[in-house]
Amino acid sequence: MFTHPWAIFIGIFASGLPVLIHWLTRPRPVRLPVSTLRFIRGAVQQRRARYRLRDILVLLMRTAAILLLAFAIARPLMNKKVVAAADEAPANIVRVVLLDCSQSMAARSGGIAHFERARPLALDSVKFQNSMKANLLLAAASPSPVFAGPTTNLRALREALQKSTVRPEQLRVQPALNLAGEMLAQSGAGAKLELVIYSDFQRANWTSADFSVLPQECDIQLKTVTNEKDVPNLAILNVSPGGRVQTGQETQFTVEIANYSSTPRHTRVELSLGSVVFPFEGHVPARAKSTLGGRVPTPGSGWQIGEAKIVGQNDSLPNDDVRAIATEVHPQPRVSYLTREERNKVASSAYFLERSVEATGVASTLQNSNWIDAADPDVDLLRSSDVVLIVRPGRLSRQTIAVLAAMVQRGVSLLYVATDPLDASNLKDLAEALGATARMPVEFAPLSSDRSGSRRFLTDVDRRRSPFSAFGDELAAALKSLQFEGGLISRPLADGLKEDIRGTLSDQSAFLTITSTGRGKLAVLNVDLERSNLARTPILVPLIGELISEELASGQQIKQTFPCGEPFTLTLAVGEERIEDLQLIGPGGSEITDPEIRGKLNATPTGIAWEVPKAGPPGVYQVLLEKRPVAAIATSIPAVESDLRMIPGNVFKERLSGGRQLTYQAGSSLTNEEQDTLWVWLAAGTLFCMMGELFTLKIFRT
Repeated sequence: MFTHPWAIFIGIFASGLPVLIHWLTRPRPVRLPVSTLRFIRGAVQQRRARYRLRDILVLLMRTAAILLLAFAIARPLMNKKVVAAADEAPANIVRVVLLDCSQSMAARSGGIAHFERARPLALDSVKFQNSMKANLLLAAASPSPVFAGPTTNLRALREALQKSTVRPEQLRVQPALNLAGEMLAQSGAGAKLELVIYSDFQRANWTSADFSVLPQECDIQLKTVTNEKDVPNLAILNVSPGGRVQTGQETQFTVEIANYSSTPRHTRVELSLGSVVFPFEGHVPARAKSTLGGRVPTPGSGWQIGEAKIVGQNDSLPNDDVRAIATEVHPQPRVSYLTREERNKVASSAYFLERSVEATGVASTLQNSNWIDAADPDVDLLRSSDVVLIVRPGRLSRQTIAVLAAMVQRGVSLLYVATDPLDASNLKDLAEALGATARMPVEFAPLSSDRSGSRRFLTDVDRRRSPFSAFGDELAAALKSLQFEGGLISRPLADGLKEDIRGTLSDQSAFLTITSTGRGKLAVLNVDLERSNLARTPILVPLIGELISEELASGQQIKQTFPCGEPFTLTLAVGEERIEDLQLIGPGGSEITDPEIRGKLNATPTGIAWEVPKAGPPGVYQVLLEKRPVAAIATSIPAVESDLRMIPGNVFKERLSGGRQLTYQAGSSLTNEEQDTLWVWLAAGTLFCMMGELFTLKIFRT
């Protein structure tokens, strides 16, 4: 049995090259005039015999060196046991071979990857036997059977094994066992049922395995491909920015490192993002996780891609030492005002709000803000906003409500200043359009006519959270001077989150609520800025500034990293009319062609959704519109695959067998363990032949 049999055929072909080269380069006779041949003939005969012996020895040495090198590359495995003993009578056997192809099988011990140890063993399990049917399950995030059921075409199974490779995915054990159970259950009565599993039996993946899904009479053979109970490894588990990444500002990035070894490690990580390279260093204790952090200068605006990489370390699984990054670097927030009031109308609610935003410096009024007429809004201009401030909009149309709801789901945040009865109706429609994702803490309603002129006070606020946490010890004195007239009343909702209420008025109505929904936020400020004294106090500017910078402009942290092999859905901030213009680009810069990795672009009520059934190999995937990225995601090795600790064999027999017959074979007892070093001796033989050739040439030197 050979791990790489193709090398033998190449070696046999190459072994003829020394003879061919010798024949093509043999000396040609040269005609010379001489006086007599008496002495020349004897000398020629003597030298001819000597050179012929030399040529034969050199050719043998060269041919043997080529053949030995070919056999060393082929990796022969000798004297292996057959799953069914040779002296047993042929039986009607139905066998399913389950080969673990998850990322952890790429780990190396003794200089050999676990998967390369498993491959020849699995090949031996599907070698020809009379009256046997078999099938092969390549298991990772989802099981991939070679055939729909057991077959006698064992040659095709061996070919599939030769072509199989490790996948950068997590092993989902139970779906593989379920599929194996279905195949075995469909076999005819009287057949001997066998399930042979080759894996490293990671504790994180196999602890929840349920073998009761297999037929009761099934013979389960678990064969581990490594004898080491604890394989040391160092891995990057996660890389993420702390909130919104904005041009011209440093952003806090954190890198989570796991040390799955018995010794502490001093670790250095280099984070590259666009043109920026930033080092992180820290101490990671043994058998622990640690978070390294630092403020990274942000490159230019737009989508930036890069990676975080552990440097200067040599561990068992180098694949998880690198993690791709995709993050959007935002310009200064674009703020839009959705209102029916005229711009620069002194002492109006919109006027107070705009002047407060301008005073905070969060957004430049001239460059980064838009004034949109709520009666007939410019939808494209509205969609280009990062934050929308809604004040005295009148009754919003259903179309405008739908656009606002879709924007919130895509990551835009709204600040609704609730002033008059129409605002209560608008908020109710907006909550309905957002659906179940928006768990509003209260329902707003108009003030009754007899209470419209009464004064209310701010009696309770959440001091630990923004925006009120920014006031510190001066908060109590600042709140005493506030008086409110107008606005709305509210009543709590049973399924709402009480912690979303940041401030409460004296009549128990909500003053400020902030609700996260989708990737954006909806904040409601229940105040009439014209009738209350809030706009005439120094509180309004820092209040609005904190709301926009800390809550609304940062939005929800968007997940931009997905584990390989797993499904995901990403909502794109692109109108559905441009769906045909989008391009999906993979890590190599070329368009994605694999249907599973490419997925589909579908128009939904909240925008275009990129739905992918199986995230591709590690790297960055981009969505382009007119050759410019509008979204990007990074795929990475699942973090669970970095923990290489094995589950003990007795756990399978005592807890997980499900009453089935189960045998566990450790790596030390697998028959090819001692034979897998034969290639080393063959390589040494190659070197011996090459040295022998040099020695022969030196002896026969003239």
